[in-house]
Amino acid sequence: MMRIIFDNVSFGYEKNVPVFRNVSFCIEKPSEKGFVLGLLGDSGSGKSTLLKLLLRTVKLWAGKITIEQDNPVVSYVPQEPIMFDHLTPYENAVFFSRTEQLSKSFEEDLYQDMVDTLGMKDLLEKTKSVNEISGGQKQRIALIRALSINPDILLLDEPLTGLDERVKCLFLSTISKLANKYNLLVIYITHHRQEVELIADEIAYLIKDEKTGYVSDVYLNTPQEFFRTPPTVSALYMSKKHETNILPIRLDSKKNLKLCMDKIEVDENFFYISFDEDTIFFSEREGWEFKLISESGNYLFLELKGNGFMLTLSKNKRDALIGKKNLSLQGMAAFYHNSKYVMSHKINNNKIIINEE
Repeated sequence: MMRIIFDNVSFGYEKNVPVFRNVSFCIEKPSEKGFVLGLLGDSGSGKSTLLKLLLRTVKLWAGKITIEQDNPVVSYVPQEPIMFDHLTPYENAVFFSRTEQLSKSFEEDLYQDMVDTLGMKDLLEKTKSVNEISGGQKQRIALIRALSINPDILLLDEPLTGLDERVKCLFLSTISKLANKYNLLVIYITHHRQEVELIADEIAYLIKDEKTGYVSDVYLNTPQEFFRTPPTVSALYMSKKHETNILPIRLDSKKNLKLCMDKIEVDENFFYISFDEDTIFFSEREGWEFKLISESGNYLFLELKGNGFMLTLSKNKRDALIGKKNLSLQGMAAFYHNSKYVMSHKINNNKIIINEE
C-alpha cells in the first residue's frame, strides 16, 4: 500500500495569509490496483497548490508531507498542456528521454504502449508542428510524456478544460484504464461532478473556512457518500443536480420549517436544507405559496412568495402543479448548519417528524 501523509501542513504565498493551516489527512492507495483520487474544492481553496506541494515546487511553512514509498516518481499534467513550439509533436512526446535528469526513467516500451492506447501513432509520425494539432491532441501528448517515465503518482490539474465531450469521455476512460494497468495513484483536480463521479475511487474535498479564508479540514469519502450528502453548502452547490433544491429556513419551537425572508440571521435555528424534486408536494391551500415564473425545454422554475427563492423541477412535474398555489415538503431533506452538513430529517407538511413509529 502506498500512503501520502499530510501532517499539520501549513502554507501560504503571502506572509501571514495562509492557504492551508494545520491540515492533516492521508491518501491510501491499495497495492494491487490503480487508484484515482478526485480532488475537489471551491475556487481558491488550494487544489493546485496542493499539487505544487507534492511536486515540492513550493516550500511548506510548517508540517510534513510524507510519501511512504522509496524514491517515488511523480509526473504532472497541468491544465494547459505545455508544448515546445520549436519541437515536433513527436519530440514533445519523448521529451523526457532527452533530458539528463529523466532519461534513465524513460521506458520505450511503455511510451509505445501509451501511443497505441491513445491512438496517436500516425499523428506523431506525420505531423511536423504542434501548431497543427488540436487541444485534445496536445493533452494526449502531455499525458504520453508524463507516463513515459513510469511514474508512481500522476497529478492532473483540470486536464479537460476546453475539450469537447467526445474527447473528454475518451480521456477519462483512458485515465481509468491506465491507472489500473500500471498500478498508478492518480490525483485528479476538477470542478465537474460528472468527471470525478465517473473515474474516482475516493474524493478529497478541501473545506475552506468562510470566516478565516483558509483550509484546515479535508473531507475524504467515496463518491457515492460525497454526492449523497455533500459535506458543506459550497460542496452541495458545486455537485448538486438541477432537480436538487436548496432553501434557507428557520426552525420554530415545534420544529416547523419557516422560510427565511429578506434578511438571513445566522443562529442556532438557521439552516440550509437540500431536497430533491420528489419531496415537493403541491396543494391548493396548505404550505408555501409559489408561482411558476418560467420554463425551458426541460425544466420549470418556481418562485416562492415572500423570499424570492427559486425552485427547479423537471418538466414532467408540470401536471402536478396545475391549479395549485401552494407547496410543502414531504420526504427526506438534508440539513446544513454553519454551512456544514448536520443530518437528514424526514419532513411532513413542512415539519420535522421526530420519533415516528
